[in-house]
Amino acid sequence: MKNLRPIYKTSIILLIILCSSNLVEAQNKVLTKVNNGVSWVTPSLSIKGGGGTTVSGTYPNYTISSSSGGSYTAGSGISLANNRVTNTAPDRTLILRGSGGTSISGAYPNFTVTSSSGVSYSAGTGISISGNTVTNTAPDRTISISGSGQATVTGTYPNFNIYTPTSTNHGYSAGLGISIIGSTVNNTAPDKIVKIAEGSGVTVTGTYPNFSIKTAKPVATALTLPVTNYTPTSTSGAYSLGNNHHVIFANTANANANFTLPAPSSMKGKRYTFIKTSTNNSLIFSRGINTAPTASLSKTNYSGTNIKVTIVSTGTNWWEIEN
Repeated sequence: MKNLRPIYKTSIILLIILCSSNLVEAQNKVLTKVNNGVSWVTPSLSIKGGGGTTVSGTYPNYTISSSSGGSYTAGSGISLANNRVTNTAPDRTLILRGSGGTSISGAYPNFTVTSSSGVSYSAGTGISISGNTVTNTAPDRTISISGSGQATVTGTYPNFNIYTPTSTNHGYSAGLGISIIGSTVNNTAPDKIVKIAEGSGVTVTGTYPNFSIKTAKPVATALTLPVTNYTPTSTSGAYSLGNNHHVIFANTANANANFTLPAPSSMKGKRYTFIKTSTNNSLIFSRGINTAPTASLSKTNYSGTNIKVTIVSTGTNWWEIEN
């Protein structure tokens, strides 16, 4: 066995020498079995670049180069530095809220949004509700606009024109002591002084605006009665009175008794007494007869029962002194 060790070493060295050339040849080849035979075959490998990438060299030594192929700018929440893209606002807080018939459940990034009507609707006049549809059942209803007073209306739906005579005074004009500005009426002479003076036979009492005016009856004793015939006169129908008439019995059974009185200026102090002998009809006088307390109270008609009236002339008016 000792004698065999040198021979073994020599055999290994020879094997390495013999195989070294084949190892160099097989460096770039693949051992392939074809038709039960073994041979070395150069492999077929193709690498292609695209976009900003290029490939150069041959198998098995390739060089792959990549360029950006464009210029990028950082948008909101992004930064670019040394070909590095960074999200500068990651994990931002997200809040969802529901209102009305909407509710939110769950947590980021998984939320559940639920919506319900939450309100029960009922159809009013001219409206119908079917499912989720609301319908106007009475569209384009007739509209009628009419004017009154100083206002007039022209035009048709939906374009109407409402007009007043003037925009400043609404058709009104200002009289004495009044001014009208726009729609405001002003009294330009308020609280005017009112003075009532007393006169002959007239007294005034009280204060503004409540006065009391009193007039005394004429004084009959100041009149001069003429001496004439005092025989009573009976009449009916129409009759003219003169200085010789004093007591007149008027028969009104069938008609009114109409008396023509002379002018009081021509009969100052003259006195007439009229007695109505029937309940029918009336005593009618051609001039007004003043009654107390003021001359503004004047009458020409006396009707009814038990009528006996005495009048006297003051030279200005006929006055009733007894009834």
